[in-house]
Amino acid sequence: MRRGILIAVVAELMVSSAFVSGQSLPPLRPGYDLAYLGPPLADPVIQQAKETYVVMGCAYCHGIDLTPRGEAADLRRSPIVAADVNGNRIIPLLKAGVPKTLKLSPMPQYSDLSDRQLSDLVRWIHYARRPAESRRQ
Repeated sequence: MRRGILIAVVAELMVSSAFVSGQSLPPLRPGYDLAYLGPPLADPVIQQAKETYVVMGCAYCHGIDLTPRGEAADLRRSPIVAADVNGNRIIPLLKAGVPKTLKLSPMPQYSDLSDRQLSDLVRWIHYARRPAESRRQ
């Protein structure tokens, strides 16, 4: 409960500081979970990718900022993600899923996702693993 309150306060401070610094953020749409998703990103393509990542359930195991929870793979340090170019490694893995290993929980198949959804997942993973100072908002 404390963590949820802390996240909400930090998200509100980020939104407030954006307005004080003169940055404009897109308006929150009804039902947008500011405490979980954080303030909406100025780039609508990246924001869509982030929301797809959350809706498909990736954030539950891998964390919205790619900080894994439990036995999920650490996408920030994954050699597969590091070697990926335009989804050439990530998309086949998403479609096939990953069986349980000694160190990792299983990952389900996402073979029914559209090309756009798969591209969104790849886009968010690559965006989120970059250092914060190099991300464009």
